[in-house]
Amino acid sequence: MAPAGVVVTEFVRESVLRASTMMDLHIVLGRRYLLVQLFDGGQRASEMSPLSAVLIEELVARWGYLRQEGRTVTWAALRLTGPPCPAPRR
Repeated sequence: MAPAGVVVTEFVRESVLRASTMMDLHIVLGRRYLLVQLFDGGQRASEMSPLSAVLIEELVARWGYLRQEGRTVTWAALRLTGPPCPAPRR
């Protein structure tokens, strides 16, 4: 499985185990990073299992969590390999 797939799987698994609420998954492709964000109604994202945290640490450039408008946002930025993606045309 590709790193982004592993990150999404771990974020969803942790959300199901810890929050048991509806969740929204956002994936944003930038020029140098892929941003993965999972929004749920969990109160404490810091309770991510140590195994999941270690696995995610190995795969991403940065990750974290924050509380925003009564929801928890767990996010990760994965560095893209190869040449930068072209800017979108408008």
